[in-house]
Amino acid sequence: MEDRPGWKRREFLAATVAGAGTAMLPSESRAAGAWKVIDRQGGITVTTRTEKNRQYPTFRGTARIRCNPWDIIAVVHDADRHVDWAHKCSESKNLKQIDTTTAIIYSRTGLPWPVKDRDVILRGKVQVITPDTELRIRFNAISSRLKKVPEGVIRIPVLDGHWYLVGMGDNKTFAEYQVNADPGGALPQWLVEQSSHDLPLITIRNMRKQVAKTKKLGLYDDWIAEARAFKQGSK
Repeated sequence: MEDRPGWKRREFLAATVAGAGTAMLPSESRAAGAWKVIDRQGGITVTTRTEKNRQYPTFRGTARIRCNPWDIIAVVHDADRHVDWAHKCSESKNLKQIDTTTAIIYSRTGLPWPVKDRDVILRGKVQVITPDTELRIRFNAISSRLKKVPEGVIRIPVLDGHWYLVGMGDNKTFAEYQVNADPGGALPQWLVEQSSHDLPLITIRNMRKQVAKTKKLGLYDDWIAEARAFKQGSK
């Protein structure tokens, strides 16, 4: 067994979050329904829960990914390539870089006809909970004039989500991808159920492939070094 400092805490964090099923982030409120498992496949667990004063459920996917937490953070931070791995993402772009680890991004989700596509402008920010071990990138919808709503598209008024990551050693990371959104306007129930299942499942499945590819190419090595230094130097 690994005996480096912090190893037991990392194992405890990962085991607790992965095994509890209803585990929550430190800042997350419990004023919501219980998590319900709707699928398990390929090492990915998909759960949903109802939210107070929200019409649509929160969905969540959890899995272990062969990488370190910063590798996933780097993939998520690169908004221009979200179309390569985020399920149903038909357009993505970094609209404004606020600092090394904070950005305003645009994302469009393609939906089957006759349902209109949705788009959203998000503020994404990396948070270091425990250096190199416990990281989170949070994103939430904001009002912005940086990009107009395309014709025939509905802008999502409310969206909150995160990637929460716990390094487990041996180049493995526990990853949690969670989103709650009001898509704006009504959606067919079958589409809500399909999206709550497919978005976390396929997105995490694709993330595994994207991380493996970008690590092999060393695509984000420079950014990761810069981001780590930036977060270490910030309060």
